[in-house]
Amino acid sequence: MCGLGYYSHDWWAYREPLALSADRSWSGLYAAVAQLPMAAVRPGQIMWYVAFEKLAPGNAAIAHLANNLVFALSALVLLAALRSIPSLRRAAYYLVLIYVCLPTFSVERMWYANHQATLGLLLFSLALLVAARLFARERGRDVLLFALLALAAGACNLMYELFAGLLLALPAFVALAYGVDGTRPFAERRVIGATAAIAAGLGATTAFKLTYHYGFALPASPTDSALFVKKA
Repeated sequence: MCGLGYYSHDWWAYREPLALSADRSWSGLYAAVAQLPMAAVRPGQIMWYVAFEKLAPGNAAIAHLANNLVFALSALVLLAALRSIPSLRRAAYYLVLIYVCLPTFSVERMWYANHQATLGLLLFSLALLVAARLFARERGRDVLLFALLALAAGACNLMYELFAGLLLALPAFVALAYGVDGTRPFAERRVIGATAAIAAGLGATTAFKLTYHYGFALPASPTDSALFVKKA
């Protein structure tokens, strides 16, 4: 794409409905791409491609640059999250370096094509950072942090559903890293609260995606709920 030497099937699959859409508004472009079966269950990915279309129609270089920047930011947020956990602080840099150098992320598909995965990774890293902050505090109800955790989990699920299982395991992972045991009951309650917040975010967004994709009909725009659409 524009000399980068790699073409993604995602890019071409999305480019056609975007280019052919008569309605150039955000909702019109969204509805055009949402007709694709696999796209309908990833609303975040659709919005990402619509943003590219509005910013620079047909310019793959802009999409690739944004993807690489998001991937780099994801690594930085993941590093910050791991460094905020005392037991992982010294190893955080090496863990992130190994993680981003795994074959999963070193292939061309991740760097040039898999835009929804890099955004999902960023939101997952943000959820880990919020969960780590929850356990770093000795007191306080931290309603805002629980809300941010639910929002990060839900947004991540809207982008890429493969992170859902890992998100549910985050509170237990952070609790173990902090050495939670029976002497810190407040922390154990936070494990339950954080897991419930993540489950709420995942549940709400999964219900939306399932009704949107497997409902009686696709709505005309993302603001219309498929729950109320009747099959003709």
